[in-house]
Amino acid sequence: MRIQSIRLKNIKSYGQGPQGDGITVTFQPGVNRVAGRNGHGKTTMIEALGYALFYSEPEYDENFKLQAYFLRAGEKEAEIDVVFAHGGEVYRVERALGASKRKSKLIQVSDESTCAEGDEAVSACLCRLMRDDQRSFSQGQLADLFSNLI
Repeated sequence: MRIQSIRLKNIKSYGQGPQGDGITVTFQPGVNRVAGRNGHGKTTMIEALGYALFYSEPEYDENFKLQAYFLRAGEKEAEIDVVFAHGGEVYRVERALGASKRKSKLIQVSDESTCAEGDEAVSACLCRLMRDDQRSFSQGQLADLFSNLI
């Protein structure tokens, strides 16, 4: 899997951006460096990738619900989209948080077809995509995989 981009809208320090559709960060093939001052969103980006692709919830000390943890102060809804290439295909995972009516989806970018819709179905489809030759991953194992990578 190669992550190509992430779009964050109203996720913690990431607002709506100049066009109102969020902030998109594009990654190049190979190793990418994410740098910035404290509080400028480096950890948020990694947590958002973990949530979108691996359904991994961030580890935090306070007793927050996930929706409240990710939502930018004063906002009611947020979005995370991740575009990634895997097995010769390009996919986009769309996740919504808060009061958004948008459903989680896994979309094949070449024809904009929906591979899966809804949190459980998207996670199950991602588990099947990321399987190795020996086994497929369960949703819990997928989250553990992300935690172990980080």
